[in-house]
Amino acid sequence: MVEYAKDCELVIGLASPVGVNHDDVESRLKDIFGQFNYHVNYIHLSELVAKHFEMRPCKDLNEIERLDWAMKTGTELRNRYDRGDLYALMAMDEINLERTSENQTVLPRKRTVHVIRSLKHAEEVNTLRQVYGQGFFLLGISASTESKKHYLRELKGVESESELDRLIQRDDKESDKLGQQTRNVFQLADAFATTDDNIRLSKQIGRIVDLIFSHPYQPPTEEEYAMFMAYAASLRSADLSRQVGAVLTNKMGDIVSTGANDVPKFGGGLYWPGEDDCRDYVRKCDSNEMQRNEIMEDVIKSIVGKDIGEDEVEEYKLKLSKTRIGDLTEFGRAVHAEMDALLQASRNGISIRDAKLYTTTFPCHNCAKHIVVAGIKEVVYIEPYPKSFATTLHDDSINNSESPVLNKVNFRQFVGIGPRKFIDLFSMNLGNGRKIKRKDKGAIVSWSRGAAELRIPMSPLSYLESETDNVNLFARLVRGQE
Repeated sequence: MVEYAKDCELVIGLASPVGVNHDDVESRLKDIFGQFNYHVNYIHLSELVAKHFEMRPCKDLNEIERLDWAMKTGTELRNRYDRGDLYALMAMDEINLERTSENQTVLPRKRTVHVIRSLKHAEEVNTLRQVYGQGFFLLGISASTESKKHYLRELKGVESESELDRLIQRDDKESDKLGQQTRNVFQLADAFATTDDNIRLSKQIGRIVDLIFSHPYQPPTEEEYAMFMAYAASLRSADLSRQVGAVLTNKMGDIVSTGANDVPKFGGGLYWPGEDDCRDYVRKCDSNEMQRNEIMEDVIKSIVGKDIGEDEVEEYKLKLSKTRIGDLTEFGRAVHAEMDALLQASRNGISIRDAKLYTTTFPCHNCAKHIVVAGIKEVVYIEPYPKSFATTLHDDSINNSESPVLNKVNFRQFVGIGPRKFIDLFSMNLGNGRKIKRKDKGAIVSWSRGAAELRIPMSPLSYLESETDNVNLFARLVRGQE
């Protein structure tokens, strides 16, 4: 590694829902990075709005009104400039602000980690990854609904239960394509931590940062390995909409079956590429979407009349698509990943009673009832799935709260290094960045936070020019020249 690697910058984006105690997370990050002799440059995006756009909330707003104002303002600004990544450009402008130059060359800020709070649109993540490459790390901070409500109620003074539900739902995903999309950002994270357990939070964040700084003796946990394998299973799916993967593990942590969302074939299992492949991409259509459109048209014409024009039909379909009719999935040909994993074990005569299911996405309510009847003990997932009524329909047998119970299937969000960074941070020599050395002349190599170096250092030649280009773009946008 060249000399800049010892002191190079790092950019961390936080993906977290409303109700997470960001001040607590900020304090812990500063303490941990301080042990690596790194300065934390904390960038609070909502506070930069006043600086660049002269938009400020009224001083007498309560917490609900303040949060609503911040969400409304973010959506308004993204739409004004027609850019989902507007706040990412604003963050880069702030990072670039205190850079020095030498011989007309912009210089890196040595031993500095820029922490961006908090990203709310997937385009923000995409732009930051394009500019900073492997030097950008997205950290997902989750909290159970119970914890989020407790924080907002007890520490922020929000008392109305209906307002709490509305605020959390709005933050999760607004209907506007340039609106708040926390759920979509969260699933892109490189690693995940939870504020549900304050005692473990520092350990979770500390371990993640240790791995970012090349800790050679932090192998993957059982759950990190299983979730990586679930993600690997998802990649075999040729579904037209999305890729979902799942694995089942026994009491010893052994993986006993895998699953993906795809079309089943005669004789058992899913199709592989070949002459007999009859998946949706071969048939060139999504059967569920086609049936759903036909149902909406039937509903519209039965209420409004069959003489309605095509343009009006499309307008009504757009409205209906935002209702539960738009969530219909039972006409799809694909088996869901969780069901595929359950049935694969069944075909091979493997008992899955008291097994643990790892899935890249929260199970739908149809899969959930089969998970219960199969005797699964616990479900671990990454991506939330609000369309699922699993916990509503099966609250007698499924527990999704922060505290596990003995007489229900416990659903909980994944914590640890995500599949995106699994190879980079755990492989000794196959990942991006520096190679890991664990021994020297038969003895283990020492490692300490004070002397540690980043596993994947950024080359200034690769990101400073791109950052400057985006800063100039942001300046032109604000001046109305773009």
